[in-house]
Amino acid sequence: MSDLRPIDIADYPQIARPETFGAAPQLQWIKIAELAIDPDYQREITDARRKSIRAIAEHFNWGYFSAVMVSPVPGGRYAIIDGMGRTTAAALCGFDSVPCAVIIADKREQARAFTAVNGAVSVVRPLQRFKAEVAAGDPEAMRIKAVTDRAGVVIAGPAGGKQRESAKPNETFALDAIRRSIAKYGEATTEKALHCVARSCEAKGGQMRTQLIAAVALVLHNNEAWRDQRDLDRTFAGIDLDHLWREATAEAHTNPNVNARDVLCGMLVDALADRYDEPEAA
Repeated sequence: MSDLRPIDIADYPQIARPETFGAAPQLQWIKIAELAIDPDYQREITDARRKSIRAIAEHFNWGYFSAVMVSPVPGGRYAIIDGMGRTTAAALCGFDSVPCAVIIADKREQARAFTAVNGAVSVVRPLQRFKAEVAAGDPEAMRIKAVTDRAGVVIAGPAGGKQRESAKPNETFALDAIRRSIAKYGEATTEKALHCVARSCEAKGGQMRTQLIAAVALVLHNNEAWRDQRDLDRTFAGIDLDHLWREATAEAHTNPNVNARDVLCGMLVDALADRYDEPEAA
């Protein structure tokens, strides 16, 4: 027992204490049937997660089981904030109840807690984090969502492996490209670029990729007169961006001195100059 040591905060500098510490959790055992998953911020159960949950179940031990963080929701149930995987594993083992730390939180606070807890202890994919941030009302996430909503584009949820194959028309996984475009070119240019890419690719799922969004946004940023053309969306409806991208990547593959995105930008400048006769270099 002499090797045990107490908690010692003597060497820590003074902290800036938060204005509020939130509601203290209440510990209790809750039936799994009373627990629920809110898809607005919780992760999807992918094949990889199912494999992980199965492994937890096959090696289940209460000594390794930390309390599930939950919050009461209407209908007499509790939304799981943290612990969906181990709760599922407990159910697989035949248990009907799990120990829970119950906190009082509205949906926005639940989503913030999910992001804070899981961002620190596990890998949360950017798309899942974005989904939770929207549910939590994060200003940057809400700004991105407002831009995509106005453009008629949907940022897809995390889909695990083959994302492009699972995307529907007007659906994109290119969250980082959209975020970078807003930061560099602003909301108006990004919104128009998304709308144009969507019009070009609307009959095809999985085509709203990062490279196309980045190239169109750059060209429109450098040529604002084109961006403001009323018929620009109809013009892009007649441009096969996916075909142009394949040609650009083929050219870049044969010429190591060129970048595929730059080649695509040049193709777009040529196409739009033919239409609007106001070329500027991309």
